[in-house]
Amino acid sequence: MGKVQVQIVGLSEVKSSDDIYWLLFKEVNGTRHAPILIGKAEAQAITVGLRHMQIPVKLTHQLFAEIAQEFDITLTEVFICDGDDKPFTAQLTWRNEVRYYTTEARASDGVALALCYGRPIYMDDAIFDKLEAFVANGDTDATPTELTDDELRDQLQQAVATENYEQAAIIRDELNKRNK
Repeated sequence: MGKVQVQIVGLSEVKSSDDIYWLLFKEVNGTRHAPILIGKAEAQAITVGLRHMQIPVKLTHQLFAEIAQEFDITLTEVFICDGDDKPFTAQLTWRNEVRYYTTEARASDGVALALCYGRPIYMDDAIFDKLEAFVANGDTDATPTELTDDELRDQLQQAVATENYEQAAIIRDELNKRNK
């Protein structure tokens, strides 16, 4: 499991859904890119962090960061991992006066916290390898082509609600293919 430092290079709405966004990462010292799907609320929190916006009432991530800092707990890094049978997750490494410890969160929450703290974001090198293999194999045959557009949109919403972003991407691609 190799760590690759990444930076956010884009955030865009998925055309077939109002509630799903692409968060695009690029290697800091390389050329590979990796997209992950995130929800609308997380996209908004990340946008606030990227733009260093001051809003009247703190978002959950900002509030959590402020409370943690008050108790001398510091986020040191965020490491996005591939969960094989579950969505991308993030291992957050924290430090206090006594020790280092890790917690697990959704990748999007980890990114939002990293932005609050101004900390580096890393990604498992295996994610890049998996994405390259997915594209090389043209692994879109699993798309449910027999469903109607409305049924696909319902399944897309369910996939996002259960954080099954890989399935959501497959459904999204089928919807985009139909719209062309």
